[in-house]
Amino acid sequence: MQVIKNDNYLSKENCNCLKAIFALAIMISHMFAYRKFGLAIGLGPIITAFGYLSVSGFLFFSGYGLTVSYISRGNTYFDKYLRKRVLPVYIINIVLIILYSIFQIAIGYKLSAIQILQSFFIGGTVVKYGWYIQMIILLYILYLVAFKKSSLSKGITKLSILILLFCISFAILKMNHTWYESSFAFVFGAVWAAKKADIDEFLNKTSKHYFCVLLLSLLTFAASFILGNAGFLPLIVKIPIKMISTIAFISLVMLFAMKIKVNYKPIEFAGNYFFEVYILQGFFIILFNEVLIISSNVIYYIACILCSFVAATLIHPAINCLNKKVKGGY
Repeated sequence: MQVIKNDNYLSKENCNCLKAIFALAIMISHMFAYRKFGLAIGLGPIITAFGYLSVSGFLFFSGYGLTVSYISRGNTYFDKYLRKRVLPVYIINIVLIILYSIFQIAIGYKLSAIQILQSFFIGGTVVKYGWYIQMIILLYILYLVAFKKSSLSKGITKLSILILLFCISFAILKMNHTWYESSFAFVFGAVWAAKKADIDEFLNKTSKHYFCVLLLSLLTFAASFILGNAGFLPLIVKIPIKMISTIAFISLVMLFAMKIKVNYKPIEFAGNYFFEVYILQGFFIILFNEVLIISSNVIYYIACILCSFVAATLIHPAINCLNKKVKGGY
């Protein structure tokens, strides 16, 4: 019996749709930190969790995309890798540091030279929610170190070890767990790319295989989500459990994507601008909370979302142009 109905569940169009959904979920999580709703009926922890779970989705797609390219091109993929993969993101980060610094100083924020300097490296940034940009730059570099001149299996092993060391280091330095709790989703993306044919064959073999994996993923996610967000466990126990929840969450998303096509044109269109939405949302969340204060929660949420998406479409051509110039497209 054929179970998988959407064989192109990891096509560019499908992935963009999922990224759009993740981007919206992250925005809601960030806005919720300023304007809470639904606490009376227990929605708080769930809405807050939108953030790290959706970030794990972005990291999964990044790890998957890099590995698909590596499988296709081998070690030649790393020719000019830093220029094509890392440098464009880093330059965008520099532009954002300048813009967010000007914006925040203009509205009365006190920014120290150390804060601004750290923004160019890792561990802190003046860019609102800019930790993700620093994180993705680091993961791209770790991917290069792990996979260059390595076989696929050895590359995944090395990447896993490097990310584990990164997590341990940040935990020892007492960095906020936001920086690393979703990081193994990046490795999971690489594993899925390497084993996609085997995964699809196994899940497509019988309905029993599919629903057993679905049930296992659902139970794992439910248990790890509850325990990972429980208040009675120490942080050193909660973080590994939350990491498990990110892997289980992505597994569920992939399993549902295999059955349900999500590449609808309006969502796909929005997905083309997910990165721009992420880097711009901080402007509007601050603006409508601290400058042009919107008292109505409903209007506040709508305004932040609409302005972020509209602004994203406007700057998208400029970012594309910058990427092409940096990569040597012109």
